[in-house]
Amino acid sequence: MPAERTLYIGNLPFDCEEDDLKTLMEERIGELESLLFPRNNNGRPAGHAYAALVNAEEMDKALDPAAPSLELDSRPLRISQFSQARRERLKRDRVKPKEMKRIASAARAKRKEREQRFGGRGGRGGRGGHGRGRGRGH
Repeated sequence: MPAERTLYIGNLPFDCEEDDLKTLMEERIGELESLLFPRNNNGRPAGHAYAALVNAEEMDKALDPAAPSLELDSRPLRISQFSQARRERLKRDRVKPKEMKRIASAARAKRKEREQRFGGRGGRGGRGGHGRGRGRGH
């Protein structure tokens, strides 16, 4: 997808299908070169999409603030120009699976150490509540 002609489309309804979005975009903005419709691990739409337009004039039309907003299933769509720099930042800042395992392992070790030091009851060895109303006959 050429970044200079690619739109980010957000706030999509989760029951939205690729054909619905493609039809709306072609009717209101213009011809699409391609449409990337990401899905989550369950195969459901992720709530956003990327659309590559055929020419730059259509990009101007899509981003024109004076143009009426696009809606799909009564939801206003958020449309902005796709930024390659933003994509690189997201890619760079994404935590890798090995790093996630290391972070989780360190958190488990810290939790275990805290339980050994403080008895594993509420963080400081007590039974919670600081004795309020318990055993006082009130």
